Amino acid sequence: MTSLYPGFLSGCVTVTGLTVETSVEALEERGRGVVEAYRAKGESLPAELSPYREFLKRMGVEEAPFPLRLWVEKAVKGEFPGRNNNVLDSCALASLEHLVPLSPFDLLKVKGEVEVTLSPGDKVLTLQDGSRVVPPATEIVLRDQDKLLSSYGRGEGAGARVGFETSSAVFVAWNAPGVPRGRVEAALQAVATYARRYCGGHVEKTEILG
Repeated sequence: MTSLYPGFLSGCVTVTGLTVETSVEALEERGRGVVEAYRAKGESLPAELSPYREFLKRMGVEEAPFPLRLWVEKAVKGEFPGRNNNVLDSCALASLEHLVPLSPFDLLKVKGEVEVTLSPGDKVLTLQDGSRVVPPATEIVLRDQDKLLSSYGRGEGAGARVGFETSSAVFVAWNAPGVPRGRVEAALQAVATYARRYCGGHVEKTEILG
């Protein structure tokens, strides 16, 4: 995969002992601060999103509703892209701060090891709204031994969704060629901090892949 897309890399943080809650005031306050910083910069989208736009085009999925872009668009308009619980909101917060896509997956719903790879081109991903897509063979996906968990262009599927029963999760980040490794590392460090501070979790492992 790295031979096809030089400069691409991903990373993950494994966290146990999570307490999933609807809201955490300190997390919401930090989110408001990040949104205010976006608003202060004006209504244009940051130039740091350009590598993602180009990468989506290379993968043939430029029309996909890329989650990071949607979150930034909301922040620019003055709205934090809250996602129903503190674990999801921690991902959104770290993503906005470092402009790196981050997604959490419930480890108890994962079969075997997770793998960042190219889509097989014929496997269905069920999205969280219930719709079904087949990522093309040129698109990067996250999968376990049984199913697709996420696609680069559309984000998390429903197969390992984080809910109020979740107690352990793996947080996955990926870049686009041209987005430096340091930003990915900083995003992973941020989400690890937020998982401890706002979700009561214990960080077991942080790893950069590729």
